[in-house]
Amino acid sequence: MIQKIRIDAVPNSAVGFLSLCQNPTGGFGGGPQQQSHLAPTYASVCALCTVGLPEALSTVDRKMMYRFLVSLRSREGAFMMHEGGEVDVRGCYCAVVAAKVLHIGTPELFKGTADWIGSCQTYEGGLSGYPGLEAHGGYTYCGVAALVLLQRTDAIDLERLSHWLVQRQMSVEGGFQGRTNKLVDGCYSFWIGCLFQLIDPILPRNALQEYILFLAQSPGGGFRDKPGVPPDYYHTCYVLSGLSACQHGGRGARNTSIVGPFSNLLVVIIRRYAKFLLIIAPQSPIEPKINICLHAFRKAEEYFSALDGLHSRIVEEQ
Repeated sequence: MIQKIRIDAVPNSAVGFLSLCQNPTGGFGGGPQQQSHLAPTYASVCALCTVGLPEALSTVDRKMMYRFLVSLRSREGAFMMHEGGEVDVRGCYCAVVAAKVLHIGTPELFKGTADWIGSCQTYEGGLSGYPGLEAHGGYTYCGVAALVLLQRTDAIDLERLSHWLVQRQMSVEGGFQGRTNKLVDGCYSFWIGCLFQLIDPILPRNALQEYILFLAQSPGGGFRDKPGVPPDYYHTCYVLSGLSACQHGGRGARNTSIVGPFSNLLVVIIRRYAKFLLIIAPQSPIEPKINICLHAFRKAEEYFSALDGLHSRIVEEQ
């Protein structure tokens, strides 16, 4: 969420690489000439939206993307992660995000999806990856965010979910655990923390920020699971996303909450490479349903909504 952006050059390398990861049959693989998979498809769509330029957004073949998503749909409305792969809540979430962001979602594509996700809610109140398994923070986020995007939160018991969520915040550390009887982990600052933004229960934001800033932050830079564990890109991404949700309240709320000095507020750093103009300004909040900056999501929404005529032709050709 702290960005150093070249505003005078198109990031051709990123867009060019992702275009090589897109397959002619639709979707993105983890690398060039790799099998299309819903996880890198979700990541690629988010990355292209973050770049935000028309050259990036136009990279996605929406027609073949729709066909790819249809090919992974199960009879019950769930989604395989890839051809012949596992079916779980992650697949539903990645498919819903890709379709909603690209404006290619249809009632036929997601028939039964919300009810299948609802069947993953456990007796504890959280969601599992597949019906009958243990509730887990990551799967719960995927399921709930997908239901919010589908406007079908009625498919789960929100009161039981809220009860499960508040129990995940550790009373001493202030951070979240991902499952019952597990240790705190910085990445759940996003997976659990953002759920409070989606369904509106009260989040003790200061306690979570204290864990992030004082314990999850590595002295040498980056963010980590917990003290004693080295930082990595994964935890740095999701801890910062959780911090953004804490500071901005989610959904673009103006009432920021900052623990410590104002310098702890996430900012965007813009550097012009010719004259080295440095501009420091508050970072845009994240869109908690997708985990990209809100301004990038709105820009992509504007771009793809203008292509709704193409959306109709895509559906008619199926």
